Amino acid sequence: MVRLTRERIDLARLQAPAPGDGALALFVGVVRNENAGRSVLHLEYEAYEEMALQELEAIAAETQRRWPVSEVRIVHRLGRLEIGAGDGRSRHEDGVPGWGRAS
Repeated sequence: MVRLTRERIDLARLQAPAPGDGALALFVGVVRNENAGRSVLHLEYEAYEEMALQELEAIAAETQRRWPVSEVRIVHRLGRLEIGAGDGRSRHEDGVPGWGRAS
C-alpha cells in the first residue's frame, strides 16, 4: 500500500502485522518546533502527487527486493501539519519529489 493523504493517518491500521511476520518496523515523523535554529509554527507539505507516488512505489519495491519483508506500507501526509503532529513527516529526507515549507 502506497498513498498520499490530506487526512490524519490511522497509525493503528498500519501496525497490523501479517500472521507470519516476526517483527514490525514503523517510522513516524513528528513536526518539530525548530529547524536549523529557526522557530517553526507549522509545516505545509505539498507534492507533485503523480511523481511522488511513483517514487514511493519505487522505494517500496526496492525494500521488497532487498529484504525478506511480507509487505511495505507507505502513507505520507500532505497539507498543513501542526507542531507535534505525529502522523506525517516533519522533514523531507527520502528524495520523494515534493517540498515542505516551515512557517
